Amino acid sequence: MRKPDFSNFLKVLHRDQHAGPVLFEFIICDRILEHFAGNDAKNGTDNWSRLLIALHGYKNAGYDFCAVPQWLTNTLNFPQKDIHKERSVSLNEGVLITDWESFEKYPWPDPDAGEYDVYEKLGKHLPDGMKLIAFGPSGVLENVVNLVGFENLCLMSLLDESLTTEIFKAVGERLLRYYEISAGFDSVGALIGNDDWGFKTQTMLDIPSMRKFVFPWHKKIVKAIHDKGKPAILHSCGNLVEVFDDLIDDIKYDAK
Repeated sequence: MRKPDFSNFLKVLHRDQHAGPVLFEFIICDRILEHFAGNDAKNGTDNWSRLLIALHGYKNAGYDFCAVPQWLTNTLNFPQKDIHKERSVSLNEGVLITDWESFEKYPWPDPDAGEYDVYEKLGKHLPDGMKLIAFGPSGVLENVVNLVGFENLCLMSLLDESLTTEIFKAVGERLLRYYEISAGFDSVGALIGNDDWGFKTQTMLDIPSMRKFVFPWHKKIVKAIHDKGKPAILHSCGNLVEVFDDLIDDIKYDAK
């Protein structure tokens, strides 16, 4: 079995021509992780057992890192309604914020109250040369869409810019603090900003709105990660061709 070498992964992110090839996956399904973890981890159903399965699954499959499944941690989560799911989901279901009153009543989470020691505990199980990669509880735009609804957000951004700005601020400042804390652990070697910005043909919001409401928070998040000496990776589905200059030159993500 190959030994993990996170330093080579960093070389790739820094565009070092002497870097070797790497395996990279943002999310691997439980069935595959359990297969590769084998007897190295107990197949329990509690979150800690599943985190160990993920770590050993990534290690035994030949990765230089383990992307920590954020939904198995108690770090930061935005309370949301359950929505109907089949082969697809509606981006208009589960609306919790429609006006100033519902915005003020929403139970905004405290990012400092999270149990971030999970990164330290997992770090004790890392083999030499391997690091953790942390990612968020969805991203800035995704969480706002989940709370407001996509169609409602499109209308709100035009009809009540001040409320729209405050909702993005409430989400963005909490995610920023989450990344500031997570990036401070030695076991965490890189962090992913995971936020779906587009669909098949364009960005979810028009580009001026993306630049007004979404990108400034990602710029702050990337800076916070870089200030800890860690690289920042973007995961974002959809057609982003019109905003690649934004994410490279302004937001300054190291990779997508």
